Amino acid sequence: MRRWEWSAATRGTAGFVARAKPLPFYAVPIGGRARTRGVDQGWIVVVLPVRALECRARMPNRLQWGRIIIGALLVEIALIIVFIPLLAVADIQTLIPFVVPAVFVFGFAITWWLVRKVRGQHVLHGILIGIIATLLYLLLCMAQPDGISSVVAMYGTSVFILANLLRILGCAAGAFAARPRT
Repeated sequence: MRRWEWSAATRGTAGFVARAKPLPFYAVPIGGRARTRGVDQGWIVVVLPVRALECRARMPNRLQWGRIIIGALLVEIALIIVFIPLLAVADIQTLIPFVVPAVFVFGFAITWWLVRKVRGQHVLHGILIGIIATLLYLLLCMAQPDGISSVVAMYGTSVFILANLLRILGCAAGAFAARPRT
């Protein structure tokens, strides 16, 4: 294991300067390009960009698109599985008061379950799950023979907008609840 000396005095706008005993060029830490500045009394001076040092810190913050897409699909599938069979038993007007909070609850629960394992940017993951789930729902509404206008007329404009906003807010709240406490 090589020892690197990080000196605040040698920190510049280009990045941090690392001094090490003579090493092959490939021994420079992975994560950024390095340039050899010169040899100083048997030491090789290597300038590492700041992003090379932050590479490991940034890695957890990558978006996990698989979890986002799966979460959006699960939210919509769960709502379909629960409420479509109820339409055979009850009228849609009696179900609407239950659909609006259920959209929030299902979004919260599924997003909390999926985002617990994410290393960073929990709320952004939740917001994206909610937005994609809403887009999926709007696509399902547009696929109907009468289009989205019949769905808006069935719910009412304000309830339709409220339910779709609650889907996004529920997913964001679930992700917020799943974030690690510091």
